[in-house]
Amino acid sequence: MAQQCGGNGCGAAANGAWQGAPAGAAQSQAIVAQGVLPQGVPAADAAAQGPKDFILGVDMFEKGPLLKRVWETLSGNYNMKLKWCAFCDVHGPGGYTPASMDEAFLMTFLDCAFGEGIPPFAGNLPRELQEPSDLMSKGGGKGDPSKDAGRIFVGALKKDAVSQEGLAAMLSIYGTVTSIQIKYADDGTCRGFAFATFEDPASVQLAVAAAEAGTAILDGKRVNIKPIEDKGGGKGDK
Repeated sequence: MAQQCGGNGCGAAANGAWQGAPAGAAQSQAIVAQGVLPQGVPAADAAAQGPKDFILGVDMFEKGPLLKRVWETLSGNYNMKLKWCAFCDVHGPGGYTPASMDEAFLMTFLDCAFGEGIPPFAGNLPRELQEPSDLMSKGGGKGDPSKDAGRIFVGALKKDAVSQEGLAAMLSIYGTVTSIQIKYADDGTCRGFAFATFEDPASVQLAVAAAEAGTAILDGKRVNIKPIEDKGGGKGDK
């Protein structure tokens, strides 16, 4: 069953055919699939249909240059990463890692990325796409009273079992979670705590009350939850 993105017209259908996608994306899929330029289309014209800054008709359809351009588009741009995730949910084979996508998929995302046709992403930004700048993208900087609204400290996490998905599922009982940042040690294990943000600041008190009552449980273990402005919720909270 085909799925469509409105507005910009990017879409996916059975057998991997992109229906209603921009001309460059449709052209790229034909070339990637067949390995040759369509009959009657000069190489220069085909190159002109691809993303800007690609000069050689061959290079613009190779995965390396496409992957580099996707990362350049995503890097430092929180909202664009959310667009990528939404695009992957609708059209992708599963997962959000750019390197796991084929050339036609990468090309079509680049054609659609700056349009309005990609639906909103309802989940949390995957760990493999997170950068330090993403936290700042969620709110104001120092001195902004809205920065900590809805933010919580989550402690007493298992060091070898915690996952962003599991933590998000547990916290979503109390309200919509917009971001999660699990802290990791150099060896890749969890440091035992994380930070999360609720869309509605009122959800913070629900989560705190659940933790105090001993009903906030993750992976069979009770966790500690404190408002981020509560100075008692620091690194020493075990």
